[in-house]
Amino acid sequence: MITKRSVTNAAIVAAAFAFPVFGVYGATNADQEPNGCANLPSYSQLKSALTAATVTETSGFVLIARQEGAESVNCGASVPDNPAFHDIHISIVDAATNTNECSGVVVEMVPHHRPASWTQENVQAVANKHLPVRVTGQLMFDSSHTPCVGGAAVQGDPKRASLWEVHPIYKFEVCPGGSCVSLEEWAAAGAK
Repeated sequence: MITKRSVTNAAIVAAAFAFPVFGVYGATNADQEPNGCANLPSYSQLKSALTAATVTETSGFVLIARQEGAESVNCGASVPDNPAFHDIHISIVDAATNTNECSGVVVEMVPHHRPASWTQENVQAVANKHLPVRVTGQLMFDSSHTPCVGGAAVQGDPKRASLWEVHPIYKFEVCPGGSCVSLEEWAAAGAK
């Protein structure tokens, strides 16, 4: 059963510092804290709060939107090298003034059934205007990356605070003045 939960960026970020630590330091029991990490929530607490396949909603500000290239998950080189066939990687931060991508949560627009207005250019236009956004999608734990360490990206990995992502995105809303409209409506209104 898929449930809908509202998960704050802080909860997503907290998971980044707990899950990798279990792998590195190796707790002897899944419910014990790893050595030296007594302030972290237990594995059971995190698992109950954040589970893969959970439909989640998070809010913040787009720091940057990047058009990705070929990835095996999106049929690799067997599709045209065209943005319509690749993910859009978006970093969401907690404040319009936050320029630290290492504090951001990754959300991704996948190419499958993506509305035509869901483009890197439109999402970056939202970032350039420093408008709040609300993103709804599937919570996913992406263990193929490493979060930033000491405020810097690990070589070969994108900047991120957490291995938890919202991927894929089902709904992307722009919220100027407190009321939200879909990215499609915002772009159609010529808000760029």
